[in-house]
Amino acid sequence: MSEKNELVSIIVPVYNVEKYINRCIDSLCIQTYSNIEIILIDDGSSDDSGDLCDYYAGIDERIRVIHKKNSGVSEARNQGISSAEGQYILFVDSDDYVSSNIVETLYNAIQKYSLDISACFFKRVLENAILDERNIDNSDDYDIDICTGKEVIERIYHNDERNIELVVWNKMYKRELFDKYEIVYPKGRYHEDIFVTYKLLYYSLRVGIVQKELYYYRTRPGSIMTVKFSEKRLDGLDAKEEAITFFQNNNEEKLMKIVINDYFASSIKLFAQAKMLQDLSLKKKCEKYILQKYDKVWKRYSNKVNSKLKKVIYSNFRIWPVFVAEVYKKIKK
Repeated sequence: MSEKNELVSIIVPVYNVEKYINRCIDSLCIQTYSNIEIILIDDGSSDDSGDLCDYYAGIDERIRVIHKKNSGVSEARNQGISSAEGQYILFVDSDDYVSSNIVETLYNAIQKYSLDISACFFKRVLENAILDERNIDNSDDYDIDICTGKEVIERIYHNDERNIELVVWNKMYKRELFDKYEIVYPKGRYHEDIFVTYKLLYYSLRVGIVQKELYYYRTRPGSIMTVKFSEKRLDGLDAKEEAITFFQNNNEEKLMKIVINDYFASSIKLFAQAKMLQDLSLKKKCEKYILQKYDKVWKRYSNKVNSKLKKVIYSNFRIWPVFVAEVYKKIKK
């Protein structure tokens, strides 16, 4: 364990997760690195989640509970950041859980390799799956990949880092990244990770990727990440458009081109999914939104698409969106 032993703030947004929150908080209370504060942000839960948070605060003095009117996970994260007293921040979703040494491993990696962000692999677990504790690796053995934040962004967009992704959790951040660059999560938006994580990585000179599953991401039927299509996913396109502008303003031509290609591909994929909606009114609304934004981005950035094949596909999507979406879906299979 590092001799510094600095305070680490663990921020947990909580909303209507009474079925899962016990396992989440239990996994945090047994951390091998003990100098932590656990900030539970009860975002106006209508079930017993808030009471369970208060119960845990009564038995572990490292736990603080903030009860607030429901305003979404972004506001909960922002309030957690502003309330945090630690020099490092780790986010955990309240329906997930972690290995008992995730804090120690990520913190020690930051200290040993002078990192701005340390990240670990994650494992997807089914909603009601009972993971044998013997299969949770709490050992101190691991390999680590050191790179720049820009390199991580590039790998993620090329799907070379599927165990990292642009998610907010499974990473420990230096608190100063949020303060110095005034980074906040966008209020009222879904996919808030995609709006923010690339900025945190971009401003990080050194990032360490621990080659070990220390975070357990619970997949639940009906969640935004598991349903075939949700109108909420359209926020992801706005996030990607913002990322394009961000990299352009910072003269990052290579990263900008990567995100532009991802934007067009994601738009086609979302259009194909929206086409399957049974609600005709919602279907038309989503298709119109996707096509209008697509046309706007295409007119501005089509010259940044280098691949001739992709340029043909992306340009024809504006003319025959249904046909191209079907063809693209088959190619990706």
